[in-house]
Amino acid sequence: MGIFEEAPVRLIAGSQPDTYLVKSSDGSREYTVKDHGKPEDAAADWECSCPAGIHGLKCKHVRQVQEFIQTIMGENPDGTP
Repeated sequence: MGIFEEAPVRLIAGSQPDTYLVKSSDGSREYTVKDHGKPEDAAADWECSCPAGIHGLKCKHVRQVQEFIQTIMGENPDGTP
């Protein structure tokens, strides 16, 4: 298995909206996190398939993706440098 298959956060290439796969904390599951990019309604920006996310809560998987964007891609989740 390559390094990208083992990464805790992976961007699905070419996905619209931007879609990420995020491993659960114990590594047994993988959740889908989508960035809808709705700056006018920050609460609606993110969607996660985990139990908390499907109830509309901002979960740790969304925070992992936001940290990934900021650290790896060199920009803030809102797209600013």
